[in-house]
Amino acid sequence: MVALIHACSRHGRDSDYGRSSDAARNIAFGLASGVAMVKNILWAVCGALSFWFPVTLVFAVQLANGNVLVANFAAILGFLIFWAIRSWVCPSGRQSIWVLLGLYFFGPVLLSAANSFVNGGFSQIHGWTDIRWLLLASVFPPLQFLLASVSGLWPSLLIVTLILVWTSAAERAAARSAI
Repeated sequence: MVALIHACSRHGRDSDYGRSSDAARNIAFGLASGVAMVKNILWAVCGALSFWFPVTLVFAVQLANGNVLVANFAAILGFLIFWAIRSWVCPSGRQSIWVLLGLYFFGPVLLSAANSFVNGGFSQIHGWTDIRWLLLASVFPPLQFLLASVSGLWPSLLIVTLILVWTSAAERAAARSAI
């Protein structure tokens, strides 16, 4: 935003035409990269929700009798449906890494929301110490596996992680060969 204001204020004063056109080009690039970042964040949020929302539904419906096998199946199925829609809507692109980041960054909060239905998660947070652990789990992926293993969801998290790592490597190789 500051660059836009700066370029607009200099436009009338620039005697060198090339400098103002460079500024306009930089502004356009900045706006395009900002839009791309918003799209990447949306991929991350949608990917995380596609995996964790079915788990929340299973735990909400079954309450204290949560079946871990059904929750694992629902998580994988939700992710695969999202991945099929992603492949149809945006067949070429490098969204896998963003979906993986979203899965791990938003996972602790979404898993805690799901576990709240089975007397865990947010129902067991009693102060800032617990909130700090939850936020630490958002930025340190091994803690996400610890949370998932306590809930019995580590198999589905591991399978989806392996799928995303493999597709991210394939997308990167395809992008390199296209250059």
